[in-house]
Amino acid sequence: MYEKYIVSIEDVALDVSQTDYWRKKIFASDYDQRILISKFNIDEIPDYIKPIFIEEGLTFLVSKVKESPESDSFDEGSIIFKFEAVPFPDIVRYTGN
Repeated sequence: MYEKYIVSIEDVALDVSQTDYWRKKIFASDYDQRILISKFNIDEIPDYIKPIFIEEGLTFLVSKVKESPESDSFDEGSIIFKFEAVPFPDIVRYTGN
């Protein structure tokens, strides 16, 4: 299961970061407020990554954070999203938005 999360987090982070529904939800949230991404909100998940949630049953959290270990690689003024694998908190991916 660990390996499935490693493989999937990149697609989840990139696709969710670019979807209007999720962007609005994350931008409107407080910093460090975790939002669940799972099969329970499948209608809002991009088609390309739906199998990750329906067939694999994976779940992730996303939050808006003030900084990350990768902060220097993002454009100045970017809002950073942090994606985490629910059962494996060491599997993390950041995106600059």
